[in-house]
Amino acid sequence: MTPEVLDDLVAGRTSLGELLRNREVDDDTEGWAAAAEAAAGAVDMTTQLKSRLVPDEALDMYYRTLIRLATEFVHEPASKWFKPLTGLWAQLRAVLEAGPHPRQTNDLYLLGGMTSVVLAHGCHVVGSSDNGLVLARTAETLAKAIGHPELQAWALGTRGLITDSLPTRSPIDAAPLTLVAKAQSLVGSSTGTVVARLFSYQSRFAAHAGAPEEARQAQMDAMRARDRIGDGRGELDAVGGILHFGIAKQQALDAEIYFACGSYELAEHAANAAITAYDRGPAHERSRGDVAIAYLDRAAAQAALGRVDDAAASARPVLDLAETDMIAPLEPALRRLADHLGAPRLRGRTSAELRAEIIETGRFRALPTGTIPV
Repeated sequence: MTPEVLDDLVAGRTSLGELLRNREVDDDTEGWAAAAEAAAGAVDMTTQLKSRLVPDEALDMYYRTLIRLATEFVHEPASKWFKPLTGLWAQLRAVLEAGPHPRQTNDLYLLGGMTSVVLAHGCHVVGSSDNGLVLARTAETLAKAIGHPELQAWALGTRGLITDSLPTRSPIDAAPLTLVAKAQSLVGSSTGTVVARLFSYQSRFAAHAGAPEEARQAQMDAMRARDRIGDGRGELDAVGGILHFGIAKQQALDAEIYFACGSYELAEHAANAAITAYDRGPAHERSRGDVAIAYLDRAAAQAALGRVDDAAASARPVLDLAETDMIAPLEPALRRLADHLGAPRLRGRTSAELRAEIIETGRFRALPTGTIPV
């Protein structure tokens, strides 16, 4: 800077800003072009960052839609909620793939994870287990990314449920009991119904694996957990619907567990308790699938006890269901009933006719691969 320029600055005849503006902008020797480029880049970056901010109204809509669909999942046929659920997942997936605003990462990952695991349950219902496992893993990944053990444990339990229901397992499928043990290590002293759910799942998986003692112990643990948590106060319980493990659902699972352990009288009693609890509870909490399975498990227990006429009466509400209500999880329950009706000691016209009808009813069609956006 020359003495003359310095005198002008001191005397106020010019300003530093004016002096800088009068300098040649293409003079790169002091980094002016680089500074301008950096500033322009900063503007672009902040513009893009602000564009990733999802409006509060949209977040509210996503959350309310999830609550509605998770509730409809329980008491409406899949034709009512499945397509809207895939639509919500597509919206959230697009936001997540674009990269959420840092301020909203937790909210969007949680919404995405909950939606993904509900859709995993939906795939299980319509008989698309492979897609269900992918979506359950996705929910687990999103939950782990934000440190949400309740959702991560729920997703692990869902993976166990779907895997346990597979007719044949792939070598890459983790054992259901391994998955539920990992999930249980995450929830600790949680007050959510996920705790009772995991013990009930452990009991079911152990019964299916031929470990009745573990099944009975886990069943007792589930009852003690229920006494502690009641209706639950977890974050997933607040969403409700399929993300809430209610008492009636626990009783419905108990019926299947007792049956698998050969305790047929207890199975019949638990099935009756589940049916009664659902019938007396709120209409929006009445699980169509659970009630149907409870009827079939009651019928199977009655058949195992030699009461074929009672079994036929118990199975009738399910056999008369509309095709839209014949969900894939009914198939194992139908098979259990058909197996007991085929026992030599139950040979007779009623047993044979009922078994033939059950076999015809139990033919399910899974959705073709690729129809569910994962």
